[in-house]
Amino acid sequence: MKKESFARVLLGLLDMRKQLIPVAKINNANKLIRAIHTNVLNKYTCLGFPQYRSCGIPVTCSMDVNSKSLILCIVKQNLQCPIYVRGKTSRHLDYSRVPKLLEEDLEEQHVRGSGPGGQATNKTSNCVVLRHRPTGIVVKCHETRSLWDNQRRAREILLRKFDNLINGEYSLESQERNVQSKHLDEKQRRKKKLAELKKAFKKREVILL
Repeated sequence: MKKESFARVLLGLLDMRKQLIPVAKINNANKLIRAIHTNVLNKYTCLGFPQYRSCGIPVTCSMDVNSKSLILCIVKQNLQCPIYVRGKTSRHLDYSRVPKLLEEDLEEQHVRGSGPGGQATNKTSNCVVLRHRPTGIVVKCHETRSLWDNQRRAREILLRKFDNLINGEYSLESQERNVQSKHLDEKQRRKKKLAELKKAFKKREVILL
């Protein structure tokens, strides 16, 4: 895996309000895998690198501009970092109200799925049923054949529903709808203004002729 693909994980993953502890500089994937499986890192829970989350020690990285090497960072468990990691943010959206999902509040089950896909779908327990104990919200996700992808997607869906329940009109989904509505209104306004300018231009041309 190339360094650039590692660096892409940085987008939307790092919360600079948390205390990030640089541990080691990792130059390739093999060193990273060896570092993950060491006993030293077993004491921590980290964010990022979903492909390694199955081993219980996902990590996050950032790119050092000077040395062009990856800096492995870990976050201590006592910071109570949420599992959910959002993507790119927009300047129009307010993320300050977004609630946090804690793993101790989640009840997760893996059941068999259904539909097309053959044995990989019907005989493997890769369908995720996630329940949020405090609110009773239950989501079921079987969008892909990958258990981890379904786990990640189920948490995203659950967080969106939790956000809608807690914040209502101030939730991210409501904010996104409002932004899209404003963009559409602005587009219609510009279109109408352009049509009026064209009409006025044609009228002037007829008068001059």
